[in-house]
Amino acid sequence: MKASRLRFLERGQTSIAKKVLSCIPLQQVWSHHQILDEIARSGSRMDVRIFDGCIAALLDAGLIKEPQRRNYQRVGPSQPEQQEEEEAPVATPAPQLGPIPNADPLVRLGRLAEKLRGLADEIDDAALSIDAMKNANAAELEVIKQFKLLMGKV
Repeated sequence: MKASRLRFLERGQTSIAKKVLSCIPLQQVWSHHQILDEIARSGSRMDVRIFDGCIAALLDAGLIKEPQRRNYQRVGPSQPEQQEEEEAPVATPAPQLGPIPNADPLVRLGRLAEKLRGLADEIDDAALSIDAMKNANAAELEVIKQFKLLMGKV
């Protein structure tokens, strides 16, 4: 796969999936637990279900491969980076906030896509926070139920 195609597919992933992808090595095949350990070592905490969803999304996109069951490896570019650097466009200016009259529709579409990606990342972060709070509340509720049960029997 060309490096430009890989970059395009990576940009289409959520921020959480990008974190998972960054922890998967190119040269080695890592197990499910090794990747989770690397994520934890990098300072992030992630529910296993969310991790499994990110792995599934990365597999579907073709950014990682599964040579063995529950062992993953990142897919690298098939062409050397030197060719891609020559084709790479010069840095684009920062997107403007308001609509530009008579602007190229593709430019406008690109700006909208950038905004949507940013919103999607915020939504993902909020969903993770909600899930973490839900899990914490469920654990606390279980402790309270056990305490209530003990108090009722004493």
